[in-house]
Amino acid sequence: MKIKKGDKIKVDYEGRFESGEVFDSSKHGDHSHPLEFVAGSGQVIRGFDDAVIGMEKGQEKEFSIESKEAYGELNPELQREVPRTALPKEQEPKEGMVLILGSPDGRQFPVRITKVTKDSVTIDLNHPLAGKKLIFKIKIAEVEGEKKEMKKEQKNNTVKKEGEKMEGFNRSEGGRRFGGGRSGGFGGRSGGFGGNRGRSGGFGGPRRFGGSFNDRPREMHKAVCSECKQECEVPFKPTQGKPVYCRECFRNKRN
Repeated sequence: MKIKKGDKIKVDYEGRFESGEVFDSSKHGDHSHPLEFVAGSGQVIRGFDDAVIGMEKGQEKEFSIESKEAYGELNPELQREVPRTALPKEQEPKEGMVLILGSPDGRQFPVRITKVTKDSVTIDLNHPLAGKKLIFKIKIAEVEGEKKEMKKEQKNNTVKKEGEKMEGFNRSEGGRRFGGGRSGGFGGRSGGFGGNRGRSGGFGGPRRFGGSFNDRPREMHKAVCSECKQECEVPFKPTQGKPVYCRECFRNKRN
């Protein structure tokens, strides 16, 4: 059965850069934690979502995704200098450290420290995988749509056999009696690439890039958006001469 839009699937994967460095994998030692998502729903990056359509259980594929179909190109305007006092005091900031920032609407996203001085740090708001071509090797572990079809066929066979055995038994009544319940879907946890739900957190998510991910600025600052000129809150103290964007304008520029 070929995967179609709307099927819940489990996928084993390995993601690497052109250099050969592996940045994420569903395998951890002797254990595997397949990525679970609904095909064609946008829960994972577009290039990955498109690649699984038409595949079947057990099938393997290797493909690459250009940066524009993954996490976009690097945007130099997303470099921000913030005072060190805006960061948690429990840990000394270092170049390359990844922190989790909270947006005014409660969402979280990773940022990387690119420069540290005595009084300030420079953070990169680009996604850690922005500007990179990604190469994936995947294998379809399960297709829920396929499991549902098998259960439906088994249910129909059971109804047919019971109807043949019991003389005078109304077949439609047998169908209701022996049809069984609804087939169960996958439980567990589901994470999209670059998403913030569940175990994985998506490619480039919190546990993939090191650093302290529980650390994030605790104080929000009022500012005026340089784009729409509306008052907004940002997770760093605005610096004179540096542009500041509200959530919507920031999202538009990033896209």
